[in-house]
Amino acid sequence: MKNKRSMKNNLITTLIMFSAFLITVVMGLLYFYLNENVMNFNEGVLKTNKKVILNLFTTAKEKGKKIILDNNNKMINQTKSKIDKAMKESSKEANSSLLKLISQNLSSEFTMMELKMKIELNTPIFWWEKYSQEKEELEKIMKANKNYKGFIVYGEIIDPVLKVGKIEENYDIKKVLATTRKNKVYYSQVKNEGSFYIAYPIYNEEKAYKGFIIGEMKLEGLLSKVIDGIKLGSDRTIFVIKSNKMILKHKNKKYEGVRFTRAKYNSNKKFQQIIVRDSIYTLQKYQRENIILFIVVKEYIQDTFSNIESLKIESKEMINKSFASFNKKLEEEFNKSYAKIDTKGGIAVKNFAKNILQMVGIVFFIGILLSIMLGIILANKITKPVKELSYAAKKIARGELEYDLNKKLLERKDELGLLSREFNIMKNQLTDEMYKIKILERKKAQADRLTTMGQIVGGIVHEIKNPLASILGFSELIKEETEKKEIKEQSEIIISETNRLNKLVNELLEYSRPNKDFIKERIRIKMLIESVLDGLSPKIVKKQMNINVDIADSLPPIFGQKDKLIQVFINLISNSIEAMKRKDRTISIKAIRKNNDIVIRINDDGPGIEENIKDKMFLPFISNKKNGTGLGLSMVKKIIEDHDGEITLNEEVNEGTEFVIELPIGKKTM
Repeated sequence: MKNKRSMKNNLITTLIMFSAFLITVVMGLLYFYLNENVMNFNEGVLKTNKKVILNLFTTAKEKGKKIILDNNNKMINQTKSKIDKAMKESSKEANSSLLKLISQNLSSEFTMMELKMKIELNTPIFWWEKYSQEKEELEKIMKANKNYKGFIVYGEIIDPVLKVGKIEENYDIKKVLATTRKNKVYYSQVKNEGSFYIAYPIYNEEKAYKGFIIGEMKLEGLLSKVIDGIKLGSDRTIFVIKSNKMILKHKNKKYEGVRFTRAKYNSNKKFQQIIVRDSIYTLQKYQRENIILFIVVKEYIQDTFSNIESLKIESKEMINKSFASFNKKLEEEFNKSYAKIDTKGGIAVKNFAKNILQMVGIVFFIGILLSIMLGIILANKITKPVKELSYAAKKIARGELEYDLNKKLLERKDELGLLSREFNIMKNQLTDEMYKIKILERKKAQADRLTTMGQIVGGIVHEIKNPLASILGFSELIKEETEKKEIKEQSEIIISETNRLNKLVNELLEYSRPNKDFIKERIRIKMLIESVLDGLSPKIVKKQMNINVDIADSLPPIFGQKDKLIQVFINLISNSIEAMKRKDRTISIKAIRKNNDIVIRINDDGPGIEENIKDKMFLPFISNKKNGTGLGLSMVKKIIEDHDGEITLNEEVNEGTEFVIELPIGKKTM
């Protein structure tokens, strides 16, 4: 008791001393912190006020400067817009007539080309009776007009009957076939390489439709005829672009095949003008069926805007210089005013520091009184739960594991609460371990009893086998030697029952043998199941069973005793076959990988297992069959467990029976 009081008094004294020291340090730091911060605050306020007022003047100055610059630039831009408008009007007058003329000439070239081809196709040679003559004529047309690359002739049933030149049937030609009409010349879109397809209808001498001819033609030749002869000054250039902005024809060949991206134009407008930096682009849209082109005149106007841009820069520089001199004068005046304010602020701050020191002394005295009271309360709060924990530890040490800690102690949020909860967890774990040890002891005792019983059963079985062999031998001898039908039938019954007993004795002997390590071999589940099904095929065929096997070749192998595992699957599949009385039933066998196990499911749609034996079906001498020994499933379970696996009955199946086997994927061991 004295020791407990001494510990409590020492704890209270330590807490009071520590609290006093802590309060002293805190008060000292507080005084210096407040003093320093007040000084800094005063200086900061002055600087902030100065900065705010300067910022207000600077913002006003910048806004004024911006208004002046915006008005100046607005005037310059208005002037520029007027000049641009005048340049566009001037350019429009000069270029619109030229572009219309080019468009008309291009239309004339297309029309002339159509007329020439129609004249050629209406001659007797092109009545499509002798393809050798027609081929020669088409080759002559290609020599006469270098713009043609080749021809394909199609009959009435849309089959190519003749091909001339470098032309191949492709997607674009098939598209032309799908849209061509019998009474009209058809033009395709322009390809990237600058050629297009033109389709002409074909008629015989009676003016009956016989098919059509498709020619591939280079657009560059037609454009050269129209544009190359036009002479312009050095400040203007003509070029042609297609609908996807690819340049087809240009005075400078290096631009042909390049996309035109310098000016953004509206592809739906027929005529438009765009100014980009030093150039005016005048565009005229030309369309003939699917051929869409833009004829462009580029006109240089570089010298027009250079003076205006220079004027903008010069105006900005002049305004900036004017505002820079104003800034200097503003800063000088503010510095003079705030030097006077700073001196008065310093005197006020010193008086404030004295008042703070007096307040710190009063707070220190109150803090000492509070620390004494707090020390007494804390000492009681700490020692009480420690005593309770000590008492609980002694109880558990004496083996009284049912003792529970105070609920309030477990609900504490501090370190003692955490320690109490950990102590309680340790007590629960110790209780669980003691319970497990008792279960293991009971299991060991049971295993020892089973081992002893197995040895006894093994001895009894050996003693039974010899008389059974004699009975079986004499019964077979009587059956062969006697001629009486009644004695033969009785002998067959003895032989049948003796064989059944012999089978039961062998199964008992196998079941009673203790587990031993055996040599494991690499086994592929799919191959093992297939070999079992081959062996059971007479039974399967006889009952007209449907067998569904769903096992992937990629499943990893397991390691085990092959003969024992074959015995497992023969037993389970045979049980399913025998359980299904009607023909044309189904057995499904599936195997998948689940983590480090192979899971095998054997399912049938038979009558299922009776409810009263489901819980004990893996025990010895429990059977669902009329003449069963009841050792089959017990042996299956023993073999699976010898392979570190598990077998269960899936009770969630609504109809039939499903066994689930899990075998580990492991390395080969001896």
